[in-house]
Amino acid sequence: MELINLNGARGVGKSTLTEKLKSGPTTYTVEVIHSSKVLSEMSHTVYNLEITQLNYSQLFEIQQNLIDNAKRLDKDVVIFDTHNVELVYGIGKIKSLTPEAHIYEFGAYITIEVDPKTLLERRKNQETIKRSLNLSDIMLEISAERNESIKLANISNKKFYRINNKELDSAVKDLDEIIKKELSINKNYGNRFYNNK
Repeated sequence: MELINLNGARGVGKSTLTEKLKSGPTTYTVEVIHSSKVLSEMSHTVYNLEITQLNYSQLFEIQQNLIDNAKRLDKDVVIFDTHNVELVYGIGKIKSLTPEAHIYEFGAYITIEVDPKTLLERRKNQETIKRSLNLSDIMLEISAERNESIKLANISNKKFYRINNKELDSAVKDLDEIIKKELSINKNYGNRFYNNK
């Protein structure tokens, strides 16, 4: 099994991208865990805190439960649809959301991006709360996710990829190719694939 960290600023289309990947034909079995959504819900229901107020042990506990659940799934790849950072709008404070103990769990880090002005227009149309409509905030979010992903990939000696989600079908194809590349070098996948023949 391969765990993939798929990240990006809010509204870049991670969920749409992964759902389209799941619904299409693939040479591997795949599941998606919307870990950023779970993290947000748990921070409020369990700890009654905002995500940025969670301490290391609280983040660790939630993330560990997600990883444990993912490893129980009978899939070749599990994609964590997530945010590696949380931005406090207005003051530019950035909080890392991936505990250091977990960065080695992921086989690859993939950041989804779009042009900042495109993302601004998407957010205006979505009318979703807690998403800044300030272009400077959006640019900071995009770069913060990318930089954190690069940092985590470097620390864990894993691959970093970046996908431009300007056009959905093209982005899905890119994601599929990256996953196939990662799985081809994963010995567990190779053995499992052979046993399934």
